[in-house]
Amino acid sequence: MPNSLTKKMCKAPKGFTLFELLVVLLLMGLALGLIVPKLRLWRPSATSLAEEVKGLLESARLQAINRGEDLLVLIDPEERLIFSGLLRQDEEGRWQVEKIFKEVSLPEELEVKQRGLFRIGRWYGLYFSGQGISSGGEIELVLERKRYLIRISAEQFLVTLEEES
Repeated sequence: MPNSLTKKMCKAPKGFTLFELLVVLLLMGLALGLIVPKLRLWRPSATSLAEEVKGLLESARLQAINRGEDLLVLIDPEERLIFSGLLRQDEEGRWQVEKIFKEVSLPEELEVKQRGLFRIGRWYGLYFSGQGISSGGEIELVLERKRYLIRISAEQFLVTLEEES
């Protein structure tokens, strides 16, 4: 007949010991300590950001043609955004963004310059008509010692991206 000591030894444990929990917490803390600083430093590369802005411009033209409506691409220097959307004037004559189709967030360290874009309030913009015609202009992006020039042709719709060092 088994005694009470052997019964206790044969029973399955009912949980984790304090030591096991502390080891797991220590390992998780070490892993997070190595991963979080690298995630904080992550940002999109200059090339991918320039390609994303170029894609926004190309899709804005196609959307204007498909919808048969005039569409704008606006640069908002205060909010650090480039976005495409419909812009309407309200009853008091103020410009309001009615609908945003696509937007690209701009990192703080990115320098954005424009040439040939028109100004609406605090925004700089490009116009795309439902027939595919644009107002034209240039957007220059400078990041990580790289300079990207995006040219938008007014007559025939072409968006070109040039990398300059």
